[in-house]
Amino acid sequence: MRSLPGGLGNLFRVLRLAETPALGLFARNLYAFKSIQSHVGCGGRPNYSVSEYISTSASLTKVLDFASLKAKNDAEVVIVEIDVGCLRRHGIPIVDLRDATKQQLPE
Repeated sequence: MRSLPGGLGNLFRVLRLAETPALGLFARNLYAFKSIQSHVGCGGRPNYSVSEYISTSASLTKVLDFASLKAKNDAEVVIVEIDVGCLRRHGIPIVDLRDATKQQLPE
């Protein structure tokens, strides 16, 4: 994994069963206008309405931990690595929650 400007290396995600990486990753509802706090706090709950965010982690260790929990319920768990440089080249905003100010990362 290479380190990119801003100190953020690539990101990792445990895919939902309906996600196919070859088709791209998409938020479930781009027009939901949920708060980041709501997405993080409630996003995995069954009755939570979908948001415009896609959860990822910069820590492969944390993603593997999450995947092991998910594997208890799902037949197959797929983890993808996301190139942050590619996201930036396409103007996709990244919110880094490792920073308590929850600021969008600089371009």
